[in-house]
Amino acid sequence: ITVRKGSSKSATAVYQEQGGSPPPSPPPPQKVKLTVQVYRATASGPTTAPANGTRVKVGNTVYTADGSGKVAVEVDKGSTVSVQILDTYYGQKLSVYWRRYTFWKWSDGSASNPRSFTVSQDTTVTAYVYDERLLLVLYDPRYGSDPWGVKALQLPSRYAGYANQMLPWNASFWLRPGESFTLQAVEGGAARFLRWGIATECYPRNPYSVDP
Repeated sequence: ITVRKGSSKSATAVYQEQGGSPPPSPPPPQKVKLTVQVYRATASGPTTAPANGTRVKVGNTVYTADGSGKVAVEVDKGSTVSVQILDTYYGQKLSVYWRRYTFWKWSDGSASNPRSFTVSQDTTVTAYVYDERLLLVLYDPRYGSDPWGVKALQLPSRYAGYANQMLPWNASFWLRPGESFTLQAVEGGAARFLRWGIATECYPRNPYSVDP
C-alpha cells in the first residue's frame, strides 16, 4: 500500500481459519457376494438335489434357501463371515413335524458348523444336509402289565443302544433316505398282533421291515 503525503488510507487484514473443513470421508467398503449352496444327501452320499427351504444363518441374520437351495448375501470384501446350517423342520401334520434337514458336511469334507469363511471375491460355499423322516412308534392298547409292545430288531447304527430292546410308547427316530429298520410287535397276555398302521396303509406282516 502506498500513502501520499496529506492523504489517509485504511487497510484491513483478512484471516482464514485453518482446518475449518473436515477431511473427506473414506469410500465405503467394497461389497462382494457370498452364496451358500445347500444340497441334499442320502445314506449313500451327496446328491445334487437342492435342499430348498433350509434355514441358513449368515452372521447374525437367518435366511431361507430359495428353490435352488441357495442363499446369496452381500458382505464386505475381505471380511470373515460365520455361516451356520440350521436344523430345519417341515412337513407338519397333526402338530408333528415329520421331516427335517440336518447338517452333514461341507463340500471340502469339513464338519464344522458354524464355520467361518474369509470372502475376498464373489464366493460360493456348498453344504450337504440329510433330509430325514420321523419314525414314531405307537401301539394300542398302550398300557398293560404283560410284556407286550414293540421291539427294535434293527435300526441305523447311531441308534445301536435300542437294538433288540423293547421300545417305549412314543419312541421316535430320525431316518435318512436309504436307511432301513425292522420292528417286531411282541404279543403278551391278551394282546395279540393285528396289523401295522403306516401312514394311511395297513400291513399284517410281523416283523415289519423297510429296506433301502
